Amino acid sequence: MNLPSVACPTCSRRIEWSEAEVHRPFCSDRCRLIDLGAWFSEERALPAEPVDPLSAQLDLPAAGNAATGNIRHNDS
Repeated sequence: MNLPSVACPTCSRRIEWSEAEVHRPFCSDRCRLIDLGAWFSEERALPAEPVDPLSAQLDLPAAGNAATGNIRHNDS
């Protein structure tokens, strides 16, 4: 059976898409870690609108209420 191959997102090396390739879609653990580092350093990001953290409205329950299951919802 001829398995499809994909290019490693980091180095473009071709690998077979099979369960034997434990690092897929990457060709190696090294390429996987390079990609992870790029996300952590914000070299890569998903496109989104910027959010001002001061104007963001979060409706989170108080710490004591979450433990007892008494969560109030703001229905206004």
